[in-house]
Amino acid sequence: MSVKSISSRKPFFSLSDEQKEKILQLFNEQLIWGILVVFFIVVGLITPRFLSQLNITNIMLHSAVLGIVVVGEVQCLLLGKVDLSVESTLGFTAMLGAILMGDFHWSPYLAIVAMLAVGVLIGLLNATMILRFKINDFIVTLGMLTTLRGLSLVISNGTTRYAFSPVFLAFSAHTKDGLISVPVIIALVIYIIFHIILSRRVFGRRVYAVGGNADAAYAAGINTNRTIIRVYVTSSALAALSGIILAARLNSVTTSLGQGMVFSVMAASVVGGVSMMGGRGNLIGALGGVLLLSSIDSALTLTGVPSFWVQTAGGLILLLAVFLDAFKIRIIPTLRRKWLKGSDARLTATED
Repeated sequence: MSVKSISSRKPFFSLSDEQKEKILQLFNEQLIWGILVVFFIVVGLITPRFLSQLNITNIMLHSAVLGIVVVGEVQCLLLGKVDLSVESTLGFTAMLGAILMGDFHWSPYLAIVAMLAVGVLIGLLNATMILRFKINDFIVTLGMLTTLRGLSLVISNGTTRYAFSPVFLAFSAHTKDGLISVPVIIALVIYIIFHIILSRRVFGRRVYAVGGNADAAYAAGINTNRTIIRVYVTSSALAALSGIILAARLNSVTTSLGQGMVFSVMAASVVGGVSMMGGRGNLIGALGGVLLLSSIDSALTLTGVPSFWVQTAGGLILLLAVFLDAFKIRIIPTLRRKWLKGSDARLTATED
C-alpha cells in the first residue's frame, strides 16, 4: 500500500502528538472551568437568584479572601508540601492587629505592617522546623495551627474586637453597587503577579523543579532550602493579608476567625488541578477551584439547605478533590499512552 493512498484518506480532524499533549494538559489543568460553567447554568436554572448581581458580588467577595490564601497554599503544594497553619495565621494576625489598634492605640499603618511582619515570621518558623530539624511539614504546620489558635485566645482573653478606623476599613471598601471592590482588586493583582512568577520567572521554574524531584533539582544547582523558605514565607504573608481584608470586611475579629478555612483552601487548590504530590498545577486552575467552592456555598445558602449540611458538603468536596487528584494521576498517563499509541499505529501502517 502506498504512502500516497494512505495520506489521501487522512482524517480531517487528525492531530499531531504535540497537539494531543496540549489537549491532555488542558484537560488535566483547566477541567475546573468547564465544571464551573456547567454548575452556573444548572444552579441558575434551579435558582434564578443565583445569577443576580448581588449574589455574584457576594461570591467574588468571598472568593477574594479565600483566593489570596490559596495562592500561597498552591506554591506549597507545588513543592509537594502543605501549610495547614494558614487559617490560624489569618486569625492570629488579625487579632494581633485589632489589639494593637484598640488596646495600644497603634496607627493602622503600623498595625498593618506588624501583621504582615508576624506573618513572615510564622512562615520562617515553619520553614526552619521543616528544614533545620527535619520535621514533617504536615506535623509542623498542624502544630503551628493549634499553637496560633491558642495564642489568639491568650492575647484576647477570648473576647471579640471590633470597630476599626476608616483607614483599616479601606481594605474592604467597595462601590455602592459592589461592582468595584478593593478585596477583589487586591486578589486579582496577586493572582496576576504570582501567575507571572510561577509561569515565566526563574523562581517559578525552581518551585516546579523542587516539587517534581527535589534531589534532581539540588543536583542541577537549585538551592532547594531557599526555595522552600521563600514559599512558606509567602504563604504565611498572604494569609496575614487575607486576615487584614477579612477583619476589615467584618469590622470585627473573633477568636475563631478563619476556623475551618484550611479545608476549603486545600479543596480549592486540588479541585483546581494542583497535585498534592507536587510539581503539577497552576494558579489559573486554582482560581477556578476558588470560584467553584464559593459558588457552591452560595448555592447551598440560596436553596435553603440547613447550615449543618454546608459543613458536610465542604468535607465531601475535599474528599472529591483528593479523589480527582488520584484519578488524574492514573487516567492521564493511560490516555496519553493509548492516544499516542494509536498515532504510532497509523504511522506504521502508512510506512507499510
